Amino acid sequence: MRSHATDARPARPTMVFALLAALVAAVLAVLPHVVASAAPAAERKAANKAPASSYGIWPTSAVPTERKSKRAKGVSLGLVFSSAEDGRLYGVQYYAAGANRRATTGAVWNAAGRRLASVTFPKASRNGWKTALLSSPVKVRADKRYTVSYRAPKGRHAKQPKVFGSGKKVSNKHLTAHRGTYTYRAGRPTKSWRGSHYFVDVLFAEKGTGTGTTPTPSTTPTPTTTTPTTTTTSGACVKPDVSNTGPSGTLTAYAGSSYVTTAGTVIENKTINGDLIIAADNVTLRNSVVTGALGVTERSGIRISNVKMREFGISSATDVVLDRSEITGSISDGMHVTSDGNQMNRDIVITNNLVHNPRPGAGSHYDGLQVRGVNGLDLVCNNFDLGPAQFEYNAALYLEPANGGHSGVVVDNNWLSGGGYIFHYGADNDGATRLTNNHFGGDPYWGPNAVCHTSGARPAVQTGNDLRGAAFTPCSP
Repeated sequence: MRSHATDARPARPTMVFALLAALVAAVLAVLPHVVASAAPAAERKAANKAPASSYGIWPTSAVPTERKSKRAKGVSLGLVFSSAEDGRLYGVQYYAAGANRRATTGAVWNAAGRRLASVTFPKASRNGWKTALLSSPVKVRADKRYTVSYRAPKGRHAKQPKVFGSGKKVSNKHLTAHRGTYTYRAGRPTKSWRGSHYFVDVLFAEKGTGTGTTPTPSTTPTPTTTTPTTTTTSGACVKPDVSNTGPSGTLTAYAGSSYVTTAGTVIENKTINGDLIIAADNVTLRNSVVTGALGVTERSGIRISNVKMREFGISSATDVVLDRSEITGSISDGMHVTSDGNQMNRDIVITNNLVHNPRPGAGSHYDGLQVRGVNGLDLVCNNFDLGPAQFEYNAALYLEPANGGHSGVVVDNNWLSGGGYIFHYGADNDGATRLTNNHFGGDPYWGPNAVCHTSGARPAVQTGNDLRGAAFTPCSP
C-alpha cells in the first residue's frame, strides 16, 4: 500500500465496474500512470499502520464520464457507505482532475452528522485518484451508515449521474455504496442529484486483519478480484398488484406524532390513523398502513417501502425513494410530485408500486401521478390502474410543464391504464426524458390511443413501448 496523501490509490481489487465498463475500455490504453509523491515522515508513520489488505468500493480503473463539472463553486462531495462486518476506516479517496487537483481537506461522518475524523490532501500533480490516510483509523460498525467526503474549493469535480438511480447500490466484498451526496454549506453532505456518483471512496479493512508496514511493490499482495454488484430494490420487474405491494404480518397502533420532525426516525409495522407528514431528514417508514394521506415536504434521505396509503405526495424534497407500496382510494391525485416553484424536487425514485381504485367526486380532476417541478425522477416498474375516466383531463401519468417543469425523467417498464389520457406529456427542460418499455391499456376517456403531448413536446427517447398502435399526438379532444 502506498504512503499517506499521495496522488495514487493503494493496492485495490481489479474489479469491473459495470456502469463504466464501456468508458474504461476506451481510456485504459491512454490513461497515464500516476506516480505517488513523497509524504512527510509523520504521514509515512501513519501510513505504515494501515493493513496491506485495505480496499475500497471502486476499482482503480474507474474513470468519471465527467471528470470536471462545469460548475465553478465550492462544494463538498460525499459517499454514504456501510460494511457488513466490523472494521476500521484508514483513509479517504477521491478522483481529482484539472482545477480540482488543488490542496484540500476530507472528513468522515457518522449517521447523525457528527464529524469523526479529518484528513488533508496536498496538491496533486496529475489527474487521478488521491488518497489521504487518517492519523488514527475510525472504527466502523457493521450495518451502520457513514459518509466520507472531501471539499472541492472551486467545484469542477468529477461526477457521473444515474449510478445510484432506481435504488441501485454498488458493493465490493463487505462494503456497500448507497448514494453520492453534496452540500454547498458547511458540515456533512446530505443532498443528492439524479443518483450521481461523485467518485469518492474509502480505504477500509475488516476487524482482525491486523496492521503492518507498507509493502514494497515487489511484495504488494494482490487482492482477490471482485466484481461489484449493482442491484435494484426488487430485482427483475414484476407487475405490481395487491399480492406484492403494501405491508404484511402483524401491525400495531402508532402512538407517535402525525408530523414527524426528528431526523433519523424509523417507523415500521404500524397502523397510522389519519394523515402522516414527514418533515425531517433521513426518515424511514416501512411495512405500515397510513389510513389517510402520506406527505414528504422539503426534506432529504426519505425511504418508504411496503406501505399502504390513500394518497402520497412529495413537495420540494430531495432523495426520496418509494418502493413496493399500494396507493388506493384517493380522492384527488393518487400520487403527486410538486414543487413550490422555488425549490425543485430532486432525485426521486418511485419503483414497484400499485396505484389503483381512486374515488374522486363528480367533476374532479385527478391523475394517477402528477409531476410538476422535478430534476431527476426514476419511475420504474409501477402499475397505474385508474379504470374509466370521470373527467376529460385525467391521466394515468401526467408530466406537467409547470412549477419549474421537469428534467432528467426516466419512465421505464410501467403499466399505465385508464384516465382521460393514458399518458399526458408536457415539454421537459433538458430534452432527456426517456419513455421506454411501458405498457398502455385500459379504457381512457379519449379512446384507446389517448397518448399525447403538449406544445409539440416529445420525449427524447421512445423505445420498446406498447402503445397499442398509437403515436404521440397533440393533447386535444
